[in-house]
Amino acid sequence: MLQIALVALGGAAGAVARYATDLAVHAAFRGRLRDLTAAGLPVGTLAVNAVGCLAIGFVMHLVLERQSIDDRVRLLVVTGFLGSLTTFSAFGFETFRLVDAGRWPVAAGYALVSFAVGLAAVFAGWSLASLRPIAG
Repeated sequence: MLQIALVALGGAAGAVARYATDLAVHAAFRGRLRDLTAAGLPVGTLAVNAVGCLAIGFVMHLVLERQSIDDRVRLLVVTGFLGSLTTFSAFGFETFRLVDAGRWPVAAGYALVSFAVGLAAVFAGWSLASLRPIAG
């Protein structure tokens, strides 16, 4: 039960941090981002993903290489907070581990398949939501 509470607490904080980061990025770069946001680039999400990937790389090094972080802290920070902040960080870390292990073809395949499946799933969800019920 403690593990679930830690993930939930971290997840709540990560969700708030994601929203706050998006607001802060747009506020900080309001004038300079106009061209990028007008082009449709989601700069807030890009910032969150970059920060999340940096954070998961740092924390997981401490967990796996130095073994200096307790499993409960990992659940709170990595699974809860970073999992809610951005799932892209988990994808980035998993891909990194494959590259770090010298498994470049698997890493490249995983990245391509993840992108393709994710994009196809968004398209499928969008399409399903667009269906109109048949009037009878």
